[in-house]
Amino acid sequence: MFNTSPNEFYTVTIKPHGQTQFEPTSYIFESFDEAIRYIEKGTSWDCRPREGRTDVWYDPATDWTYKIESCDDCGRF
Repeated sequence: MFNTSPNEFYTVTIKPHGQTQFEPTSYIFESFDEAIRYIEKGTSWDCRPREGRTDVWYDPATDWTYKIESCDDCGRF
């Protein structure tokens, strides 16, 4: 069944090299793990969590930072 709890939806924002702000993507995920799989699938083999946090990932191949955000935090529900 489809997840209907707004605080359980997530999106991934991206901060490209040289940018100071995270940019939104148009993807919404039903779980935190789905968002992680999206990041892992679209990045280099060396992409990994940053600073001991599982919601912020860094890809050294592109110098991009990815952040998983709850849709409550980003206002998208």
